[in-house]
Amino acid sequence: MAELEDLLLQADKAFEEGDYAAAAEGYRAAATLSSHDIHFTLDNLNLSEEMEHLQFVNRLMEKFPDSWELRLHRLNFMKKVYPTSTVISKLSEELKQEMPTRYELSVHSSRFSAAAKARESKYFAEDLLYLWENMLHPRQRKHLLEICATVDAVEFIPAFETLVNQDGFPVEVKAFLRAKKAELQQLQTAIRQLEQT
Repeated sequence: MAELEDLLLQADKAFEEGDYAAAAEGYRAAATLSSHDIHFTLDNLNLSEEMEHLQFVNRLMEKFPDSWELRLHRLNFMKKVYPTSTVISKLSEELKQEMPTRYELSVHSSRFSAAAKARESKYFAEDLLYLWENMLHPRQRKHLLEICATVDAVEFIPAFETLVNQDGFPVEVKAFLRAKKAELQQLQTAIRQLEQT
């Protein structure tokens, strides 16, 4: 048991110091000694491996600073290890720069998905409008509508208010957006009634 505790302490220390390879090695060794609380050990191992990967990508970025593919990979990978609000902030910073259209589409798409998870109404509407205008393939647009269909928080009412007032959507899509807005407004009314009882 003492050996297990030593390994975990060393792995924790390595992680805190940013030596993610050593941390992963320590958690891996600890996992082979005991199944007690192994889910915590494996979670720490997984996070160490992800942080090590991100560290490696950052080193590659120093070597190839003009690689848009690397930048996009880093931004998408960050979704695994950082809070959604941090990822949205990083994606928003990225969108302030000049970039190829293909890359810009990917960044908007990533931020749109993140905004749907984080209940970020402003970016949700802004990115949907950009993506709808620039993604012309029906399958891509279908995916955007499927994400809209999953939204179930009243925080998105302003987003749908913005969207239903735009001219770029076909009649059926506009009807769907109106119905979604009405659904969220009904939810808001029901919540308010519950809060008053």
